[in-house]
Amino acid sequence: DAVVIGDIVFCLKQIKKQAKQFNNSLNRELGYMFVHGLLHLVGYDHMNETDKNLMRKKEEEILEKINLTREV
Repeated sequence: DAVVIGDIVFCLKQIKKQAKQFNNSLNRELGYMFVHGLLHLVGYDHMNETDKNLMRKKEEEILEKINLTREV
């Protein structure tokens, strides 16, 4: 049985803009946005510096595991 925990909505125009801004490939930026959104759905946030650092660390760990490093 599926459990719905929320939605992740993408604006491709914004993702393309951010990919260029942060010097990422479109695939990397889309992957980052997906991971970022998924982490929010499971309870992570970035409301303070400690939480932000924890979330960023988790994002990078996941992106590295799926081979979407900043160079990709």
